[in-house]
Amino acid sequence: MIETLRTKKASTLYLLTDEFDVLAEWKLSANVRRGSHSIELRRSLTARQEITALLIERPGTLAAGDVATVSLGDADSTLTVRDQSGTGALVDISQLRTDVDASLFVFDATGRQIGGSGVRFVGGTEIDSLTVPLESPLEGSQSVRVVLYESNGGPIAETTAFLRVEDAGPATLTVEEQTSDGSSIDVSHLWTAVDSSLFVFDESGDVVGGSGVTFDAGDEVTDRSVDLDESLESTQEVTVTLYESNGGPIATETATVEVSDGGSASITFDDQTSDGTTVEIASLRTPVDSSLFVFDEADTVIGGSGVTFDAGDEVTDRSVDLDESLDSTQDVTVTLYESNGGPIAEATASVTVE
Repeated sequence: MIETLRTKKASTLYLLTDEFDVLAEWKLSANVRRGSHSIELRRSLTARQEITALLIERPGTLAAGDVATVSLGDADSTLTVRDQSGTGALVDISQLRTDVDASLFVFDATGRQIGGSGVRFVGGTEIDSLTVPLESPLEGSQSVRVVLYESNGGPIAETTAFLRVEDAGPATLTVEEQTSDGSSIDVSHLWTAVDSSLFVFDESGDVVGGSGVTFDAGDEVTDRSVDLDESLESTQEVTVTLYESNGGPIATETATVEVSDGGSASITFDDQTSDGTTVEIASLRTPVDSSLFVFDEADTVIGGSGVTFDAGDEVTDRSVDLDESLDSTQDVTVTLYESNGGPIAEATASVTVE
């Protein structure tokens, strides 16, 4: 189940196992907005495992990604939490049922656990109403995820609800300390009740990013990367401010952005002849843990599953098996992605199939 999905450009969503086997592929047009959505897998899961979702804008740019653990659920465990308003210190559970011993946890929009510790249930429990105190009260309105875990096991039921914090203002903004190559900044969470615009200021108070980044009333985003119009050249405190359209600031956050040199990754990928089952990488260098993906001329992932590199790796004459063989001569793109991050190097070459 995909909880939230939005695209700005034509993109492809991939669901991958921890060994980078492709479980599902979904081509999307530009400006798609979807809430909860089920995706059929190419093969059924037989055990609990971690699944990675990658949204790749064509051609070959990582737009977003997330990781979730998928368990084979217990159909007799159910959980209902409705959208609600309050002080931000509590969450009301409308209905809960479990046939096994279980524990409840509450997570905020950034995935941080904020409640549920010590809330446990024995098998056979049925509850029509329950109030759960939050150990870390919410300071701003946002979606929360409530998950019921089998004792010593994985999740068996979960749901998402929006908690509007009374007197918290018309917007919520979270920006955490982070490391960047200086060309972008990540916003952990944003919600706005009104049409608004985002601006990024450097430590001198100059606007360095956000031009054209706007949100509609009711929008909520997590892990949003914002390109900077002027790159940061050194580590500094950066301020992100959300303004009501044609109005003043409604939320602001300041965080330290450590600027590191992420530009030293490189790939040499020459024109070549192949039987269509492999491609040859002439040389590759990466300063960070990374993964490799191979795209055909239609921007479909055809290889690289399980091809990972450690920080500092340098390789030459590396053969990469393709998951889907090339049937004809075409341009092929090889892209290196930082683990749990965006692309750091890519190269395109003509592959002649004989």
